[in-house]
Amino acid sequence: MARPYYNLLERTDGVWYPQFGDYSRKVVSDERRDILDGHDAPLAKDLMIVKLPNDQQAALDAKLMELNVPHFAHIFAWWMNNNL
Repeated sequence: MARPYYNLLERTDGVWYPQFGDYSRKVVSDERRDILDGHDAPLAKDLMIVKLPNDQQAALDAKLMELNVPHFAHIFAWWMNNNL
């Protein structure tokens, strides 16, 4: 049985990117806290911990697609309106 895997994601310019991952939520939470305590830290709302069903890249890719589609759909709609 696959173990859950936790990823810390950071939103930059409206797009979510992976920053850190571990099987322990506590380890990922500690990393989030360390990032927030650092110099030039992002806003807390721009860091998110997600629980994935496993540590496979496909699980992370699916989650990033789910989170980022609204951002890219907006850009695509703008482009379509301005280029056709």
